[in-house]
Amino acid sequence: MKTRLLFIAVMASISLVYLSAQRPHVGYMYPAGVQKGGTATVTIGGMQLEDATNVIFDGKLIPGNVLSLTRDLDKKELNGLNRKREYLEGKIPKTTGAEKTALEKQLARVMAYLATREKMPEEHDMKMYMKDIEAKKQPNAQLKDMLHLEVSIPADAAAGRHELRLGGSEGVSEPLVFYVGAYSEVMEKEPNDDNADAVPLPAFPVVINGQILPGEVDRFHFKAVKGQKLVFTVLARALMPYLADAVPGWFQSVLTVYDKKGKEIAFADDFYINPDPVLAVVIPADGDYYLEIRDSIYRGRDDFVYRITAGEIPLVTGMFPLGGQLNNATTVLLSGYNLTKKEIALTPAAALPGIVTMQLADDVALNAVLFHADDLPEITAVTNAPGTPVPVKTPVIINGRINKPGEIDLYTFTAKANDRIAAEVFARRLGSPLDAGLRLTDAKGALVMSNDDYMDASSGLTTHHADSYFVTQIPADGVYTIALRDMQNKSGDLFAYRLRLSAPRPDFKLRMTPSSVALPLGGSVKVDVFLQRIDGFAGDVTLTLDKSTGLNMDSAVFSGTNTSMKVTLKSDVFARARQCQLLMSAQAVIDGKTVVRTVQPAEDMMQAFAYRHLVPADECIVTIGAKKAAGAKDGGPGKKK
Repeated sequence: MKTRLLFIAVMASISLVYLSAQRPHVGYMYPAGVQKGGTATVTIGGMQLEDATNVIFDGKLIPGNVLSLTRDLDKKELNGLNRKREYLEGKIPKTTGAEKTALEKQLARVMAYLATREKMPEEHDMKMYMKDIEAKKQPNAQLKDMLHLEVSIPADAAAGRHELRLGGSEGVSEPLVFYVGAYSEVMEKEPNDDNADAVPLPAFPVVINGQILPGEVDRFHFKAVKGQKLVFTVLARALMPYLADAVPGWFQSVLTVYDKKGKEIAFADDFYINPDPVLAVVIPADGDYYLEIRDSIYRGRDDFVYRITAGEIPLVTGMFPLGGQLNNATTVLLSGYNLTKKEIALTPAAALPGIVTMQLADDVALNAVLFHADDLPEITAVTNAPGTPVPVKTPVIINGRINKPGEIDLYTFTAKANDRIAAEVFARRLGSPLDAGLRLTDAKGALVMSNDDYMDASSGLTTHHADSYFVTQIPADGVYTIALRDMQNKSGDLFAYRLRLSAPRPDFKLRMTPSSVALPLGGSVKVDVFLQRIDGFAGDVTLTLDKSTGLNMDSAVFSGTNTSMKVTLKSDVFARARQCQLLMSAQAVIDGKTVVRTVQPAEDMMQAFAYRHLVPADECIVTIGAKKAAGAKDGGPGKKK
């Protein structure tokens, strides 16, 4: 009976691969980047990858050559497949006609599936290492397929973060984060767990690519001279922000530098609120050194992928102020390591108030910064004596910093009875480690409103929503004081904030999941749309679809307290089969004016078995004319028999 059930399970898995048409699912990519203008052989792990033939980079096809598809088959699956093979090979000679043909097709599928098994390396040391790793690995069906392909990145691609997807006739995968680097790149070589096997690094600067597997550490050897100011920055959580089946929900990397005697020179397991470490070290003496990376509790898996940028590299770790006015240049002061420029002008390219990611110029630093742009008047807070408030006139954006432990920044403003005031801190969402707390009091010191944390659903990469926010009604004419502090009594140059004080500005944001869909000609598919109401907005919101794609959408209106709905997209039977961007927008009437907002594509990602986040994607790609699509329904004359 057990054998029979195992056969059924094995054949079900084979059917899943050969007969289903879900969109390709991608769980990791290694390496997760390449030097600008370069070509790399990458492995993408996931499910339903056998149909993938195209590489989509920032929404556009780029040269990509599929080399092979292999699968990580555990002993149970392998034994089941071999038993099924033996069963079919024994039965086929005893049958004839249609039954024999059907069994031969089953055998062909089994043999094809077995042929994709990932093979052990031939090198002895590597074979022994992989056998040890295999004994520790936990099976993960979502990472079973491994597509090996060659990817060429355009020479004009900007350095920094990009999105890469796999595409095929049945659909397009969710995006993977892919970095284009400015420095030469190296790959780790296993085993490299100790100094004797440490991978020698070329001259800095360099980008190191690797994976952490169960129970292992990766070590790299480099030479350095006294006084060198080396910086090592890790991208790990930045590559895969959430893992559904691991606590805390991402690869928590740890970096350590040792000298040749094994003495720890420097250590980092994060950078303030960022789980990805930044390690800066001044080399104490000429000699040999070793860089080690591992998981904080020695976990590991194929999707524990990392990129380390190493060298005397310029790195911006903070700036002040954290933003400025829309369409105007703002001079900001930079904090960081090895910076030749400490002051630059930034002009956000944004049509609406919000947070903009800005890639810094190559001669400043190679990382990006988050910039909050707004159209309100701005001031930079002047530090008064402790307990002495700074008078301000609303509406206003106040740029400030918590410089000393226990510091409380106070601001006073005049308001009238029944006025409504919105107070909002932008700090954590901009990369500041500030854990803000707000208190609004009247002239007698009586509390009117307070807030510690406020969850911004549109900030899908934030796990501790530490920015304060509230909207409240003023009880009487008078002077009011708003107090801002760090709730953990921490402080420093990086503890910057932007505080908005204004009348409520009703508005809305929308997210749509998933960020890729597929449907047959004449068919339909459902997507989820989520509404976020801002500053007390309570009006109806109507969704509209850009019909240039050839799709139609049923009437979809958010009303009352509704904040989520399923929306059906339909394809005409005679639509042109293709892949293109799906553009959706929404409109509402606010203060007598029609306001239109773009619906942001996103992926619904799970963190640590429980928490869910809507992680933004750069675009939504629709496949029209897929033969079979997950969640899609056929319709009309084009229905597949």
